[in-house]
Amino acid sequence: MVNVRLSETSLRNLQRGVKYAKDRSSFRHRARRAKNKLTAAEKSLLRQRRRKNAADLKAALSEAQALIWGFARQMSEQFKNHKPGYFYQLIMQQSRRPAATRKVSKWNAFLSQELKRRNNELPEGVDRKRVSDALIKDIAEEWKGMSEQERDVATSDTVQELYEQRANRAYGRHSVPARAFGDARTTLAHIESELRALHSRTNLELFLVATRSTQTSYMQPYTFVTSHALEDFVLSTTKCTIPEYAIQMEGYFIGQGSNVRNAAQSSKAHLLRLKHEAAVLIDQKLRKRGRIPQMKYVNFHKITEDYGVVLEGWPLKGKFCPPGELSSRPHLEILINAWKSGAARFRCLTDDEWDEWRVQRGQQQMQHISNADAEQPNSTSMPQSPSDPLAPSSTTSPALPSTTPS
Repeated sequence: MVNVRLSETSLRNLQRGVKYAKDRSSFRHRARRAKNKLTAAEKSLLRQRRRKNAADLKAALSEAQALIWGFARQMSEQFKNHKPGYFYQLIMQQSRRPAATRKVSKWNAFLSQELKRRNNELPEGVDRKRVSDALIKDIAEEWKGMSEQERDVATSDTVQELYEQRANRAYGRHSVPARAFGDARTTLAHIESELRALHSRTNLELFLVATRSTQTSYMQPYTFVTSHALEDFVLSTTKCTIPEYAIQMEGYFIGQGSNVRNAAQSSKAHLLRLKHEAAVLIDQKLRKRGRIPQMKYVNFHKITEDYGVVLEGWPLKGKFCPPGELSSRPHLEILINAWKSGAARFRCLTDDEWDEWRVQRGQQQMQHISNADAEQPNSTSMPQSPSDPLAPSSTTSPALPSTTPS
């Protein structure tokens, strides 16, 4: 078995949103605790205590808000340019969300590994040691007697384990639906609270939809909207209410199952991707031949005239046009494969070839003018095409590359 070691930077990046593809795992030792059933009188007393705590908390919050309002009034009287409500919002505008992630402390890593080692040495059935016990003093003394290099060596593995625990806790997949449901409900409630506060501070309009993607999940469609005007906007644009929108979204993901990505690649969507891929590929190949601003299909001869670049091996006979105008998937795949394999390519002319091209181009223009003079005055001129005499001929000599497909 190969043991892969990750650096601290890699593990920290793992916590910042990099794709994490592991299931959640336990990293703590949890001892079973005996539960004592409460009597009816004890339950009643517990409810009364909770109600009293809630009332005290509400009173404390009201007192704190009144204090903040007092500061806001003082600022309004001092600066005299805004009402107290403005300064109240200014004071309360800082978000509670953490802006950065702290790095793992070497001391915490050493403490963790020492507690784990000493607990593993205890016999079965003995209560495990905790950080709050007097044992921490002995560990601290040992830590103080170590040099910085010794500390690095002693904690290198444990620091990586702690970073992995952070990443697993933040991004690890739940394997039990009930735990996933609890996590989702708690997190969404916290997000809703943050969004309400953000809306109050900044007047931003916010719309949030969360749905399950598998039938094994217990989560029902969840929606959050900050105003009735936003509800009206969603109704006018999607022709359905927000709850209906969430139900349709849930049905889409559950109906696709685990094959959402493949099912979403409908024929039209796949065709658009092929067009984009072909256009980007051709532009990249062209820019390798010089500072050419963009590809020109109707007037490709201007690229040859200005930059001395010709196109060879265009695979689609009689269809020299932008990839966006192609509606056939096989044609687009042939075009992409030709450019990737090198069968189709841009080539820079030598000075002699470029001079020869200019001469032949001038002869074609003169021939076109002669043909136009010989036509009837009432005749209507036809638009230029790749087969037009003005366009570079595809039947030139082998030494002179063609600028249009043959």
